[in-house]
Amino acid sequence: MISVLLIWIYILLTVFPLGYLGLYGLISDKKQINRLIPEDFVMFGLMAVTVYAQFFSLFAGVGLAANIILLAASIAAAVFGFKRFKVSFSERFSFKPVLILVLLVSALIMAFGASRGYMHYDSDLYHAQSIHWIEDYGVVKGLGNLYERLAYNSSAFALCALYSFRFLGGQSFHACAGFIVLIVFICCLRLFRIIKDKKIRVSDFARLGALYYIFNIFDEMVSPASDYFIMLFFLYSVIRLLDFGEIEEIDEDLIAFPSLLAVFLITLKISAAGMLIILILPVALLIKKKRIGKLFAYMGLSIFIVLPFLIRNYLLSGWLLFPVTAIDIFDPVWKYPKLLAAFDSDQIIAFGRGYSDYRTAKFPLSEWFPHWIKTLNKTDLLLFFTSVLGIISFIPGLFLKKKQAILHLTELSVITTFLLWFFSAPLIRYGQGFVIMLPAVMAGDYVSFIHKKTNHSKWLTFSCFAFICLFMCYKSIMLGKYSASIFYLPYWITQQDYTDYEVVEYRLNDTVIYCPKSNDRIGYYPFPSAVEAPLKVDMLGPDIKDGFRFK
Repeated sequence: MISVLLIWIYILLTVFPLGYLGLYGLISDKKQINRLIPEDFVMFGLMAVTVYAQFFSLFAGVGLAANIILLAASIAAAVFGFKRFKVSFSERFSFKPVLILVLLVSALIMAFGASRGYMHYDSDLYHAQSIHWIEDYGVVKGLGNLYERLAYNSSAFALCALYSFRFLGGQSFHACAGFIVLIVFICCLRLFRIIKDKKIRVSDFARLGALYYIFNIFDEMVSPASDYFIMLFFLYSVIRLLDFGEIEEIDEDLIAFPSLLAVFLITLKISAAGMLIILILPVALLIKKKRIGKLFAYMGLSIFIVLPFLIRNYLLSGWLLFPVTAIDIFDPVWKYPKLLAAFDSDQIIAFGRGYSDYRTAKFPLSEWFPHWIKTLNKTDLLLFFTSVLGIISFIPGLFLKKKQAILHLTELSVITTFLLWFFSAPLIRYGQGFVIMLPAVMAGDYVSFIHKKTNHSKWLTFSCFAFICLFMCYKSIMLGKYSASIFYLPYWITQQDYTDYEVVEYRLNDTVIYCPKSNDRIGYYPFPSAVEAPLKVDMLGPDIKDGFRFK
């Protein structure tokens, strides 16, 4: 637990200066900076260092050298912007004892959860190995040929490798997911302003939905699963878009911040591509004001964010969006076979729909939907049908609130993201944040509209605040029971490590490849590893860092 807190302090010290300097340079009207919150600088900084880690991985392993450069850049950013940081802190932090206490308690609770818990199945299946490869070698050509899941590229793994501190010689820490949970949690606590402002905002319902998600994954955030990263960044970007929707005259530079986060989302997982719809607004505003130079600057920045992700995809598998085979441009010697990639894609779709046979991926909606519905528990079933109601209610909302462009585009982005998830691989774990956020946003939209139009707004405000308090009390009690059940675990100093598994050894030329003895999980330490004996794989050179190809 202490190790987690120390890593979080280091992450904060490295990402905040870069995030603040980045957003300060992004926004032309410096008065708009005051509309940002400290969490924005942290999230923007996390995006920046993740892009940096991906670029670094193209040339070397992400370890000590990467951290030295990062630390130097963060110090330079802090020194360069010292006066601005001082003003920023004085404006945004009152340092009241109650606020400090809330932040400290929040950090301790989240550090407790991030120090122990359930290690996600897929983390011991391939997440840990993906991070291990990035730590040691960066990116290796044709790595997906050794084991196809190692080509499931997510920028989250590069971020985890950057802050794993494996180069110190101990365990490889995995505290990044917990840190992002903490930042989003702090952002969500702002919904308690409802009683002070006597105003109901759509974003407060989004915050409540994000809190629900955080409570759901509290026992799993010890795992570096990419699902958590994509959902947390998605939830945060929606919340801030809705926050900005409350502003009468929105600045195009201000809205560009969550728009860039939307671009970044697809590097975490392409299932969030629906959020790209939000880019319509800043592009339209820039064109309207004839700021063509700024438009090209944002386009260049968006390409810069996505570029290392695409390059890594190409190097790992020979495909731009593995295992998607629709974009077939390149044909390197290490390219993963098209038929096998298509088979793998069908397996993901079938699994998401509750089947184990890849051939069911071709089933029509009328056939797989009834089966999929039966796989949902009562809570997920309720969330799904309320999401459907939210989609149905979107059209009437357009006529009720004609001038709220940000609100409508945000809702449309969330709906599109939900639909892309549903019609591809609708496993709840893959899109839990989508399923939670859609009904939360739509419900918040209509409640806030009623609040503005009714003569009983005080009672509505009180009812919403009471519901929030009851929800927090119930979830806190459940969280307390869970925490008590794992309190005895000895992870007060160091973090719970990856799981160990029995392995067998195979040889590929002169290199030992480890495979699980009795199941498909291998963990972190047997390295390099594959699920099956590499009988159909050749090395591109004498060393594993040279890459792999199919025979």
